[in-house]
Amino acid sequence: DHQLETGRTSFEKEAFLGEESVFRIADIACPPGQRARGRIVAGWLDDGSPVEVPLLVLHGMRPGPVFWLGAALHGIEIVGAEIIRRVVWEDVDPTDLAGTIVGAPIQNPLAFLDHRYNTPRDGLNINRFFPGNPKGSISEQLAYALYTEGIAKSDIVVDIHANTAPAHPFAILRTGSDPVYARARTLASAYGLTILESAPKPLSSGEKHLAGLLMDAALHDGKPAVTLEYECWTIDDRWVQAGTVGTLNALKRFEMLPGEEQPVPFVTKIAESLAVQVALRASAGGVMHHLTPPGTRVAVGEPVARIVDLYGDERELFRSPVDGYVMCFPRYLNQTAATGDEVVYIAPLQSGQTVARPGVTA
Repeated sequence: DHQLETGRTSFEKEAFLGEESVFRIADIACPPGQRARGRIVAGWLDDGSPVEVPLLVLHGMRPGPVFWLGAALHGIEIVGAEIIRRVVWEDVDPTDLAGTIVGAPIQNPLAFLDHRYNTPRDGLNINRFFPGNPKGSISEQLAYALYTEGIAKSDIVVDIHANTAPAHPFAILRTGSDPVYARARTLASAYGLTILESAPKPLSSGEKHLAGLLMDAALHDGKPAVTLEYECWTIDDRWVQAGTVGTLNALKRFEMLPGEEQPVPFVTKIAESLAVQVALRASAGGVMHHLTPPGTRVAVGEPVARIVDLYGDERELFRSPVDGYVMCFPRYLNQTAATGDEVVYIAPLQSGQTVARPGVTA
């Protein structure tokens, strides 16, 4: 079920081909200096076929950390899959690598195949159920298999997501006194993105308070972890390049690759300290008009978007409840909204006014 691709040298590999140097994960056994591919079987479909999470492994010639690079927990957020392909298959020579990179380009194959944000079978957002439940619904069992067979065997975790365009790319960072949070900050800053900070969230099933994120489960287990947000639906080469360079920088920071870090292209970083974004929801319905582009600083009460009905009449005007920055304008398919839809995400300044409702991320 897996294939191997050799690295560029052979004499170094021969010195490391002892059984203790083989990296094992799921159905993969990868010797040093080689690439491998395989899968995690996370469940079974109605016709008896497996639910497979594909894995790409790059095992270095020298000891080092295991770096988990995952994408597409939500099926429309596919840009990370191309970032992973370029890093694992093209840009890193295994003879230069200390440690191991494990790429999981499609972490939720069910949502990916159905082009959905949530898992279609149970309608759940899998990124609220980590570290999973082996006796739960398909999303919970998928999260459990992904975590126990994959992420638990890693030392560093990057989870790549994407907001609907237009969006300002950012990284989500948890803060705390434990050294793992300092290492997570080192990881996040390698990507050159605007950083949104918040306290760690609890591990539990359900949507309340954004509990159960993959990132939080990893941090709970002592692994530095971050969530990255680019733009979804398409593989935009701007964000592929930004994510690839950021990942190479992160590998260098953790001494897994030699060389100097490179500037991250196409990224504009907001230097101010921001909290995790808040969401504004629609009361009316109609066509959305965006009044300020993502990445723009706004003050409390400043108009950021409006809803216009099909007759051209304004139905609702959205004003920022905080001093902060517009991050993106979430949408479901068309640039329209119905009652209850999230329509604007705004990241508050850490020192600014806050609102009672929880933020929405990942």
